[in-house]
Amino acid sequence: MTNILKFKRNTIARVILSTLTISIFLSCGGDSDINSKLREKYELATTLKDDKQIKDANKLLHEIIESKELSDDLKVETLFAIAQLYYDTKNYSISIDYFKKLLPEEKEEQRRKKSLFMIAYIYNNHLDMYTDAINYYKQFLKEYSNDELVPSVKYELEQINTIIERIKN
Repeated sequence: MTNILKFKRNTIARVILSTLTISIFLSCGGDSDINSKLREKYELATTLKDDKQIKDANKLLHEIIESKELSDDLKVETLFAIAQLYYDTKNYSISIDYFKKLLPEEKEEQRRKKSLFMIAYIYNNHLDMYTDAINYYKQFLKEYSNDELVPSVKYELEQINTIIERIKN
């Protein structure tokens, strides 16, 4: 019975915290500090995701993306978080759509690199779309030829080739 009470108390505390935080966001006026408010909203979404409150986290992340005052850095961070959230919930096609939104970023952007890898990985390991996986893995090798993920990419390509050979025979 004690664990149930602790769980209920923690849940109530999280709901109160979420409600207070959202109230603060709504009550604060002016655009001068909008990105710090959006950053706080992002942090709250991360906390909600960690607490397995996926729908609430997803809602907040989408509210951030829809903001007209969103900084480029927070946009990239939020898009990546949304893509990861969909991946974690096994919504692979939607996850790929969001990872692809990061591909126009500069090649030096780490989340772009991770997104390119994840697109290929999902195509290969979750959707069995080997041609698409090969194309994205090859793009990764071309753009990040000296990266620490190259051995993993080569391994994935070898596995795909093995599968293709088995299918042919």
